[in-house]
Amino acid sequence: MPRFSATIIVRCLLFLLVGIVMQYTATAQRKTLNSSFITEKITLDGDLSEPAWQHADKATGFVQHDPYPGQPSTKRTEISILYDNEAVYVGATMYDEHPDSILKQLSPRDVFDNNNDIFGVFFDTYSDNQNGFFFIVTAAGVQADAKQKFDNSDLSWNAAWFSKVTINKKGWCVEMKIPYSAIRFPKTDIQKWGVNFVRVIRRCREQSFWNPVLPTQSNFVNQAGTLTGIHDIVSPVRLQLLPYLSAYAENYAGVNAHTIDGGLDIKYGINDAFTLDMTLVPDFGQTLYDPRVLNLSPIEVRYNDLRYFFLEGFDLFNKDDLFYSRRVGGTPVNFNVPSTALGANDSIISNPQTSRIYNATKISGRTSGNLGIGVFNAVTAPQDATIKNMITGAQHEIQTAPITNYNEIVLDQAFKNSSYISFVNTNVTRNDTTHNADASAILFRLADKSNKYATDGSLDVSQLFYNHNTDVGYRYYLDAGKVSGNYTWLVSTRSVSDHFNPNDMGYLDRNNIIYYNIDQYYNIYKPFWNFINMNNHINIYYNRVFNPAVFQSYGFDGSHNVTLKNYLTLGVYWAAQPEKSYDYLEPRAAGRDYVYPTTYMGAVSFRPTTARSSRSMERAIIVRLALRGAKLFTGRSHPTIVSTISSP
Repeated sequence: MPRFSATIIVRCLLFLLVGIVMQYTATAQRKTLNSSFITEKITLDGDLSEPAWQHADKATGFVQHDPYPGQPSTKRTEISILYDNEAVYVGATMYDEHPDSILKQLSPRDVFDNNNDIFGVFFDTYSDNQNGFFFIVTAAGVQADAKQKFDNSDLSWNAAWFSKVTINKKGWCVEMKIPYSAIRFPKTDIQKWGVNFVRVIRRCREQSFWNPVLPTQSNFVNQAGTLTGIHDIVSPVRLQLLPYLSAYAENYAGVNAHTIDGGLDIKYGINDAFTLDMTLVPDFGQTLYDPRVLNLSPIEVRYNDLRYFFLEGFDLFNKDDLFYSRRVGGTPVNFNVPSTALGANDSIISNPQTSRIYNATKISGRTSGNLGIGVFNAVTAPQDATIKNMITGAQHEIQTAPITNYNEIVLDQAFKNSSYISFVNTNVTRNDTTHNADASAILFRLADKSNKYATDGSLDVSQLFYNHNTDVGYRYYLDAGKVSGNYTWLVSTRSVSDHFNPNDMGYLDRNNIIYYNIDQYYNIYKPFWNFINMNNHINIYYNRVFNPAVFQSYGFDGSHNVTLKNYLTLGVYWAAQPEKSYDYLEPRAAGRDYVYPTTYMGAVSFRPTTARSSRSMERAIIVRLALRGAKLFTGRSHPTIVSTISSP
């Protein structure tokens, strides 16, 4: 038994040594693919038999990202790119000796992480190593597209492009046509884009890339190859006019009501990089409804915006959460005032829950110098609640929202080495004496040349302008750490003053807090012994109230997971909170706090998943020690602590 244990230890030490050597000797490789200009017409049928496809350069030699990082893909893949004066064409052949085993599950658009084989192409058209466009097709023909920012994908972005999938004896083929109107690129004679391709073989749990994407490295965009050969292309005239006419009829409690509305949406490409979006008297009645949420917490529920107008340039406008598009046309600022002004015999007949938008305009894009520019403006109509005296029948109105102007300006300069600096300003101006609001922020990220170490942060200031005073608050955060490699760490702090409140146009769940965190990760991505991979995370945190400076909580937690070669995942989670912690927001009353006792908790889980099925089962055993339940105390031992955060 001791000899067996020593053997295991020696194997682990050797593996760790090899991993460390590979980490410091591995160099990033950038493959190059040349595209070909064509004059013949490409028929989009999933058949790559046209001469243009046969003579085009081929991208091959895919490398696994998982389960065996760095190893060649188990199946051959060939990609070619063509272009003409209208679009870029992508032809891909995914060879598979068992085409009857290719998984193809139908799903809605942008839903592809299920039982599907997948092919995708990524373009970094400005070669800034930070932003790009992702186009994905499943073996079932389902499309997905996204704006890519570093390692984050925004699937709410949608473009008009075309694809066709066929399955044959050799495997399956994808043919894609991506019009220039769907993407943005610099105005230059010779284009040099970043490009990468991804293939997922679902039954093998294999994901591979043409240009290797290392799991030990952060920033997916920075690990793309290079696409050459595209030159003398121009962005086409991009003009869309979408008029609408809508009619509504309603019968409620014997009262009949009907409305007829009309409006217009305009999308115009100012040039190759910038787009103008405008909506006049919009009607969002066709938008999907939000899911019903029973919210028993003191935190406002944040919803995704399903209105297409607000999705263009979302990645640019939504920096630092200073712009929450649901505020525009959202709940009137004085929605609750009528209920506090009712007389003995008064009743509220109507009180609109949303504000009507007169118009909204956006200009967004990125220059050839990698400067992103965004300008947004919207005007909403005044709203009134109708009050009726149930005895006399007399009616009067109370204004719940004046005519309001919403404005945002964003400047985002990208630099080398995955670095950037951004400026954001939002402003809300109301035509009454309620209050106006302004918020500004400077954000930055600095990374070394190897993208191994990075620091990022922001400094925000909010101002609420009342008749006789101005309420000023601030927020900052700062992160610094090692972001690439098997072992990574991050030290971070965040401070939000008790008067910081950007919620007239942005989103903040709570203020009056100070957070400190130390996160450490040690992940093994390459198989060793009987394991495919291993993931470890340990977090140490310490939290305080900003004003008054009193203790809130501190503790430790960690998670450790290993995946066996039979795809059985074993996990351990633990948490320790050695001291009582205090929640001053949950009681929703000044002078009270919610006390959590000292807590020690552990959990063990396993998730067996077969290599040819997506069905998984998870069983967890949770052991809690010294968990005595939370208690509500009157806060007489500390000063009164309240949150000044508010949301319309």
